[in-house]
Parts: sequence; C-alpha cells; structure tokens
Amino acid sequence: NEKLIITSHGSDIDVLANKNFIYKGLTKYSLKKADKIIVVGSYLKNKIKAFGISPNKIKVIPCGTDQKLFKPINKKSARKKLKLPLNKKIVLFVGTIVNEKNPKRIASIAKQIPNRLFVLVGDGYMRKEIESYGLANLKVVGNRPQKEIPTWMSAADCLILPRDRKSTRLN
Repeated sequence: NEKLIITSHGSDIDVLANKNFIYKGLTKYSLKKADKIIVVGSYLKNKIKAFGISPNKIKVIPCGTDQKLFKPINKKSARKKLKLPLNKKIVLFVGTIVNEKNPKRIASIAKQIPNRLFVLVGDGYMRKEIESYGLANLKVVGNRPQKEIPTWMSAADCLILPRDRKSTRLN
C-alpha cells in the first residue's frame, strides 16, 4: 500500500505541462493519481487546482533556509578567506550553469562591465562554454560545499540570476 507523493518546484507545472497536449495529459494523469502533492507556493497550488485537483491533496511547503548556516559574515573576511579582491565590486551567481539560468547573459554583462568581477559558483553543461569566453572578469569556481555558500554570498556586493522567466513562483 504505497503512497504516491509528487513535489513541484515550478517549471514542471508552469512550463512542461503547457508544452503540448501529451505533457498536459501526463501531468494531469500524474496529479490525479497522486495521494499528496507538495508545492513551494500558492501560485503553484492554484495552477494545480486548475487541473481539477482537489485542494485537499495539495500542501504548500515554502522553500526554507538553514538560518544557523546562512547568516551574513564580514565582507572583508569572506573575501580574504576565498582569495577574492578586496577592492572590486563582485557580482555572484550561485546555481547550475545551464541554459535555463541564462549564464550567457552573465557573460554578456561581464563583457559590458569590465570593472566588476563576476563569480559563478556551480557547474553544469554550459560551464566549459562560459569559461571559453576567456573574460578576465568572469570566474567560474565550480560546485562548492553548501556550508561554503554563505561565505561566497557575504563576499558579494550583489547576486544575479538572469533567467528569462521565473520557474518557481513563491507567492
């Protein structure tokens, strides 16, 4: 007597289900078969209800943060620890380096603003392409342990996520 629990973070319902009638049908079938559906926000809950799914099957559990781990630290200390320049503005991306996250736009912006250092923390199938641009102010550091991410974030002046669409709507 196993239970089927589906978790949706956004693009599965927001994009794939609307790709064509086959995806839409498979999505609706899967959602109807599920015993429980977990979503990250009310927007997705409403999208799933539009498939004729009972709201009683849908549970909203917002994305969370480990506040013991993710807390600001001194910017200068963070930069020293990561061997980053103290005298440059740093723009940080943290995520998977894939087309959906639009890393080419980061490279394009880096090319237009050479006096900023753009740091990409993560990996993905587009990493080598982004590195091949050879921009002196664009640094790809690869995947880092989660416990190190707050240090990278504290070292940055701003964070960037240049997607064309928002795949996960939290409200």
